[in-house]
Amino acid sequence: MRMWTWEIYIITFIATALIFFSGAAIGYYVSSTVSNPIISQIDNANDNMMNMQLLLNSESKPELFCSMYNSLYPKFDNETWAIGEQLEYLEQGKKAFDPNIKFKYYQLEYRDMLMAKKAVEICNESIENIIYIYSNKDNECPKCAEEGKELWYLRTAYQNSSDKIRIYSFDGSSSNDSTIVGMLKQAYYYTNYPTIIVNDRVNGQFMSEQDIKSQIG
Repeated sequence: MRMWTWEIYIITFIATALIFFSGAAIGYYVSSTVSNPIISQIDNANDNMMNMQLLLNSESKPELFCSMYNSLYPKFDNETWAIGEQLEYLEQGKKAFDPNIKFKYYQLEYRDMLMAKKAVEICNESIENIIYIYSNKDNECPKCAEEGKELWYLRTAYQNSSDKIRIYSFDGSSSNDSTIVGMLKQAYYYTNYPTIIVNDRVNGQFMSEQDIKSQIG
């Protein structure tokens, strides 16, 4: 039987360490390569929202804001939803994820939600706001994946409708790390996951597409 010497142990240790750190470096590179475009998309969408906010604050007459919001509404909706899908893929699928990216996205969602509420107030727009509170902690929300599918069905059903809905998703388990999520928890006092909030009405349980439709309008 061949005996291992200290030299072989050292060589083996160095080789193993190199493989480990190479894998970590590759993982970091892949994560950065995927995350950076998403950060750019979030920043660009936030800039657009801020420009609309400046227009709203500086314009004495709301007609220009209302006209621009009405024309940009589909873009805002598709943009925010698409970014959310990318973040979900990163968080659930790749497991290589920076929570700060998610928190930046929450800022975008919250700004979007406030803008939609302003459009309802001053532009006579009919927009139904739906807030989905989920949890990524193990075993804390066994029906969250199913709830996400129901919301996808709901959004698809309303895409070509004259009735407008906006769906905003937040990880309730991150309330201690995200100021936005902390504000939502104080505002709506939710304790269960999933929680669906339809036009400020809190439902602390799983809801099907039809259940949510029954509360819209």
